Amino acid sequence: MRSNAIKAMGHLGVGSALSKIVSLGTTLILARILSPADYGLMAIAMIIINFIGFFNEVGIGAAIVQKPELSNSEVNGCFAIALTISAFLSLLTAGSSHFIASFYANPQLEKMITVLALAFIFGAFSTIPLAFLRREMQFKAIAGVNFLAVFVQSLASLGFAYAGFGVWALVYGFMVASVVNCVGFFVASPWRPKGAYGIREASALVIYGLHITSTRIFWYLYTNADKAIIGKLLGTKALGIYDMAFSLATLPSSQVTTLVVNVATPIFSKLQANLDELNGVVLKLTRGLAYITYPALIGMLVCSRELIMVILGPSWSEVLIPFSALCLMGLI
Repeated sequence: MRSNAIKAMGHLGVGSALSKIVSLGTTLILARILSPADYGLMAIAMIIINFIGFFNEVGIGAAIVQKPELSNSEVNGCFAIALTISAFLSLLTAGSSHFIASFYANPQLEKMITVLALAFIFGAFSTIPLAFLRREMQFKAIAGVNFLAVFVQSLASLGFAYAGFGVWALVYGFMVASVVNCVGFFVASPWRPKGAYGIREASALVIYGLHITSTRIFWYLYTNADKAIIGKLLGTKALGIYDMAFSLATLPSSQVTTLVVNVATPIFSKLQANLDELNGVVLKLTRGLAYITYPALIGMLVCSRELIMVILGPSWSEVLIPFSALCLMGLI
């Protein structure tokens, strides 16, 4: 298990590093083409989409990774439930887009949210295939698909930005990535929806998933309340500045933590009957996170002024103060 975990972290680490290099490079180029208000507008739209997205799979993926034994009809039932929920959420989100745009006093949000809601359907198609890849610790395939999605998204966003599409360059890039992830995970996974669809059998997994989802929802509200309030009270430009600062300041911790959590979940599942070993693994992973993220955050804090001016340019000078404060928060 230790050998598999090390290999998995290696695959995810390389894939994540390459993806982040491409993504960060694209962001730095786009920051010189698009305005802080464009980023703020996209941030508001993604707060809504990401929140509703928690209900898209209702924790089914986590339930599949966790359960020791699965039947084919049970998994097929989960697939059917996920598709049904995604279609409903897509329609619900599109129908609510007018009220959301009115709340933030920005009519452009209505069309953006309507288009972004289509990503729920693509996400539902990839939920089960991705869960099986994680269950079997096939992180090399996951890393490959994620990198391909980021690469294609970057090309699409840059192309649309240079063509003068403004904030829609970010929207179309996100949708392209959703399609690539959907197709990629489906092709890479050994699972296919064949045989009977056991909706009743799948209900136990859905109930387990709902507990996971409720936890994720409260965590999401806690970590995104600041952006929702800033977008409402201070406007899209202020939110764009804050969101850029937040993205850069949390880069080390978020990337390393995501890598570790993806590998840790199937390991925790295999060790769920042995609490002593499980506790030991949790402590080692936590210690490893601190060894990597603390030096990175301290270095970013010390070089914050030069860092912002060089990578973003003078037009983003207002990012400096929130960036420094968020680096300190990252240490805590």
